[in-house]
Amino acid sequence: MKKLIKKIAKILIQLLSILRIEQILKYFSYLLVIKNTRNRYSNKSSNEINALVIEKSGFDIDLLPLQKSQNINLYLFPANLLMTIVQSVLSEELHCQIEYHFYNDIKSTKQKNKIEKLFLKILPYLVKKLNINVILVKNFDYFEHQDLCKAAKKINLKVAVIYCESVTTKYSANSFTEVKSIKEEIDFPFDLILVSGPDGKNLLIENSVCTENQVAITGYCRTDIIHNSFKDRGSHKQNLVVLFDFGFEDIVFYSDDGYGAPKLAYSATEEFGKLSKNFKNKYKFVIKTRTNKNTKKVYDHLKKFGINDDDITVTGSLKMEEVVNNAKLVIGYTSTTTLELFGTDIPFVLPYWFEAKQNSEEGNSFFESMHNPSYIPAESSDEYIEIISSILNDNLKTSDPELLSNHRKNFIYNYLYYIDGKASQRTFTSLKNLVFNNEK
Repeated sequence: MKKLIKKIAKILIQLLSILRIEQILKYFSYLLVIKNTRNRYSNKSSNEINALVIEKSGFDIDLLPLQKSQNINLYLFPANLLMTIVQSVLSEELHCQIEYHFYNDIKSTKQKNKIEKLFLKILPYLVKKLNINVILVKNFDYFEHQDLCKAAKKINLKVAVIYCESVTTKYSANSFTEVKSIKEEIDFPFDLILVSGPDGKNLLIENSVCTENQVAITGYCRTDIIHNSFKDRGSHKQNLVVLFDFGFEDIVFYSDDGYGAPKLAYSATEEFGKLSKNFKNKYKFVIKTRTNKNTKKVYDHLKKFGINDDDITVTGSLKMEEVVNNAKLVIGYTSTTTLELFGTDIPFVLPYWFEAKQNSEEGNSFFESMHNPSYIPAESSDEYIEIISSILNDNLKTSDPELLSNHRKNFIYNYLYYIDGKASQRTFTSLKNLVFNNEK
């Protein structure tokens, strides 16, 4: 049914274009923006900034904390509408984050120009009706954003990138440099990129994506939730033991050159599940997956070892506030979430056997072979069991809170800047300067 609806929508847009009555799209777009915004954001007429958010999976994790604490209205341009417009015009080979930028032949250029003209009908209407003064996108090179943002630039509407992929390991930074070499030849349609830390800024500048005055370090807005929740931790019971899943994504996520750590993840998950049986009367063991789609894979894996649904909870919906308030300890590997939790003093156990050591040596991990006092490495499955058991039995001596805090601040600085509850404020200030300083 969904495929049929998409096909009908695609034909409709093509028909409107052929009949040269594209202006109908502006009314349709406005109605969809209003409908989707009402379901997602709470806006106030007194707010200073009116941002058109180009919907992308996971974007809300930073936008909702931003709106909660700052004077910004968010209006949602639906991803399905954007993709329908773009894919109804662009040839299939251009439906790619990288390939889009390589095709500059006459046919491809005409298609890109056609999309831009469609948005030159839509955007001025949205600006007028909603008083939009900035567009927010999640990345600077998604193919579906390019012509929309080019149109925005032509009507002097500011485009800001809240770059949600700016935390990188040395390995992924090298991949960025190799794959994104096209960046030196492309003038991306944005005015400002907001990054999480100094490493993200340096990566963009070194690869000619932007200049010094086109990038600002703000940290991630989502970390404000961690900072604010941690202040209330003392009033909560710490009865959660949380493993952040890092191995049950689709197999295409992994490759022969050491990307990912599936053996480590499956082993750590198995041992975690077995431990849940020993402590089920005292602690709630939870495995946090990236999405709820992966929960069945994890449950199926655990059942092979006699671990049942009533021994452990597997979910993609665990909120960070609950983790920060209630976790006795957390376990994780290379993910941004693991770094974000270093804004607390919660004991952090790092599985460090199988692929982990090789990944560290190759720069494919946030954790180096020389261990840091910020976390507790377990270099075998036996040591992993021993460390977790010792913490849960209150037999492991913990670090001095102030000393641990200093170590963790230094550890995450280049990745996440500061986890101080002010990332949303820094983000809003940067957007405000972009919008209003350029009006003078």
